[in-house]
Amino acid sequence: MITVKKLAAALQKRLGRTPEEALEDARTVMNYFGFHDTIIDNAIEPADRKLFYALQEAGLLRSYWETVPLLDGRHWRIFYWQLDEKTLERLAEDEGLRRRMAAAARARGGRFDGSAFYRRIGLMYREAVAREGRAAAGPVDMFER
Repeated sequence: MITVKKLAAALQKRLGRTPEEALEDARTVMNYFGFHDTIIDNAIEPADRKLFYALQEAGLLRSYWETVPLLDGRHWRIFYWQLDEKTLERLAEDEGLRRRMAAAARARGGRFDGSAFYRRIGLMYREAVAREGRAAAGPVDMFER
């Protein structure tokens, strides 16, 4: 199973991210994937697309498509992103890197500001309601970017 820590370890190795940057990017990506290894391309926000292409170039993500026939005879192409679980598992086995990632996570947790966190939740809720007429349907990143 791919976790935020495993993905962050891979990001640190393949993209040269600092532990803090790797954790932030890993959280962004895993908010899209959740407990799945494949997502539809349409789910990705334009601001996050650059990160997905960087992960694809690093060999951590793959993209593919399928063509489905529509009732009127036309064809529709659906694009997907898939995490490369074997590569991520292999990169996450580095014990020294795991210790550095744990230290980065503890450092970030030490700066946690509960009031800012709840203000962020309220802001995200209001933005989703204004945009979609309802609260967000899926997982969202609750950390400041």
